[in-house]
Amino acid sequence: MMYKQLLCSRIKKLRVERGLTQDKFGERVGLTVEAVRNIEQYKSTPTAKTIDKICAAFDIKVVELFLDEPCQEKSELIRSISNKLSTFTTEELLRLNDIADIIKKNYNN
Repeated sequence: MMYKQLLCSRIKKLRVERGLTQDKFGERVGLTVEAVRNIEQYKSTPTAKTIDKICAAFDIKVVELFLDEPCQEKSELIRSISNKLSTFTTEELLRLNDIADIIKKNYNN
């Protein structure tokens, strides 16, 4: 699965798990219903800013949007991420690298 599909499907899963309509989810993160629908249908990819808003609204870490199931151990988390990254194209990896730089810059504690 490509990172765009993984990210968008995880966002939809998060919305559904929280019992929110697309409208309510959009209100919570500052998106229109159409924007939420486009993300969930893989028509658009959320920006880093939107990803940050989603994570803040639901008190989750960005990496949780890329994991099928939460990992408890750091080594397990690294292995899970590595497995996913091995399927990405160079372009997708470059985008993820840019996102990681933004996250590190803005959330480095």
